[in-house]
Amino acid sequence: MDLKQLEYFVIACEKKSFNKTAECLCTTQPNVSKIILSLEKELGRKLFERTSKGLIITPYGAAMQEHAHIILKNTGIIHEMADKHKGKKFSIATYIGCDLSELFVNFIKNENQFHYNLEHRQGTAEEICNAVSAGMSDLGLVYYAQKKAELFRHVLNHKKLEFHFLCSRQLCVFMGENNSLYDKEQIEESELKKLKFIRSVRDYYDVSLHFNIVSLSSLDVKALCYPFFTSTDTDSLHFLQETNLCDLNLDILQEKTKKYPIKALPVQSVNALMEVGFVTLQNTKLNETAKNFMRLLAGRI
Repeated sequence: MDLKQLEYFVIACEKKSFNKTAECLCTTQPNVSKIILSLEKELGRKLFERTSKGLIITPYGAAMQEHAHIILKNTGIIHEMADKHKGKKFSIATYIGCDLSELFVNFIKNENQFHYNLEHRQGTAEEICNAVSAGMSDLGLVYYAQKKAELFRHVLNHKKLEFHFLCSRQLCVFMGENNSLYDKEQIEESELKKLKFIRSVRDYYDVSLHFNIVSLSSLDVKALCYPFFTSTDTDSLHFLQETNLCDLNLDILQEKTKKYPIKALPVQSVNALMEVGFVTLQNTKLNETAKNFMRLLAGRI
């Protein structure tokens, strides 16, 4: 069994057709059929029932699909962990939607860091912490609720990380002119349930620990109304401008929203007070490049 067989199998499950699978993989239908048959022969079980209307995955195939997804995902992670850069590298991990492009430009201009390979990866709190813990990122920009400080310290100790405080900020509700609350200067926590929110398909506030999901926000964000889920900034910006939908986030490094008639109303609640800072590996001495970048970012937040 090899990764090519698993890749063909997973795509065939999604497309439910050998022809469409062949188109997706830029190969021929007979080649796809041959590879799937070889996998079925090796496993000794049928993965699909072939019908005139397309492929029907068997119960055994459905169980195999889940495991194949995990194998391919983990293989991708291993490839991602490989150091593709020669020479010096500086890498930072942040939340999805955190705009560092202007900061990176100024950093390169001011520090003359062209001899460095700069890398910016984005993800959830869990993925940021994992990237730093695995040595894939030098720094991770994170935030957590003050009321969850003890929980977050437990997470960091588990992953052998330490937190470097930058500032305290309030969570904000981002909204456009079509929202009836647009003219307000702040918003009460009790008003959040009356609003409709955009939500990322990946949770900004969750971090995994011992197979349990624990929230780093004290607000009950899962109780809010989410009629629209997306993973792209373009969708979020368009909906904020053209509808009454809102976004709940921190007003840090959100340069994109400042170019549009979008306001950030601070949420007035002790539950909305967040600590912002960097995570690094414990007892790690940062190089001058990382220190300079931390100072530059601290001046912007």
